[in-house]
Amino acid sequence: MCAGPAQRKAEDGDSGSGRFGATVAATAFVLVLIWLSAAVEEREKTSSSLLGRWQGSDKGQKEEQQTGSYYSAAIGAAVGAALALLLQRLWRLLSKWAGRSCESASTPSATVHQKTLAADLGALLQSGDSADVTITVGDSTLRAHRAILVARSPVFAAMMAHDCLEASSGHITVTDIEPEVLSQLLVFLYTDEAQLEPRLALRLLVAADKYQVHTLKEQCEYVVSRSLRVENAVACAVLAIQHSCSSLTESSARFIAAHLKQVMATEGWATAVRRHPERMVEVSRLVAAVSSDTRSEDHHRRGRTRLPE
Repeated sequence: MCAGPAQRKAEDGDSGSGRFGATVAATAFVLVLIWLSAAVEEREKTSSSLLGRWQGSDKGQKEEQQTGSYYSAAIGAAVGAALALLLQRLWRLLSKWAGRSCESASTPSATVHQKTLAADLGALLQSGDSADVTITVGDSTLRAHRAILVARSPVFAAMMAHDCLEASSGHITVTDIEPEVLSQLLVFLYTDEAQLEPRLALRLLVAADKYQVHTLKEQCEYVVSRSLRVENAVACAVLAIQHSCSSLTESSARFIAAHLKQVMATEGWATAVRRHPERMVEVSRLVAAVSSDTRSEDHHRRGRTRLPE
């Protein structure tokens, strides 16, 4: 397949970046070489001048001249060896730098690939092209692809097993999840992203737990934990215990313990005690444990700040 104008332009830009990097490396190498040569020449002149002063004005002292020659030769050999080693290492560093610059200029990042893949799969879900599964939820019908559902959710994978009705009919009926929530769940299965608004996060958490989409469940826990209020703290705590959300359970218990009187005065507290007595026993136990830990920390803190008698 022939490359398009945009692709050729990108390739020309990449090769241009590579040539620019190589030119910069070569220029830097030559400048360093010139600087080091000048430094060596200046060092030799200085050594010769000092040697002449040490030797004095008597040219007949051949023994001292030979010693000075040997000394200059030794200095020159040492400086030359050090210069060669330095230039070798410098050239390797410049070569690596030029290679990495070319590679980074010509290779797209993994983030770009992931965003492109998510966008393409999201468009596939929205268009419904080649969809082979129909999901009915209330009065709404959603179309999806069997391969995506099976790969992303163990529960959907079990439904699509050979001995299940859903596998043969390609039809799934959902009765306990709202259309808006299920739609966002499918979006996450395709793109790994979802609109995690606080008003939707709690219901989406329930759906993610049902279909064992653990990454989405953890994200929903985080969003709900940051949106705890006096009015919804008890409901969040009960739901967290019901769906084994350890992080949200701890956050809810700490929030209730910090606002216990206000929370107990809400209608939500009375409703939760009436409808979920066993879970409310667990909530009360966790709140009491948090309150006890808080009192112990406060007592220990006051003991450390108390002045000695």
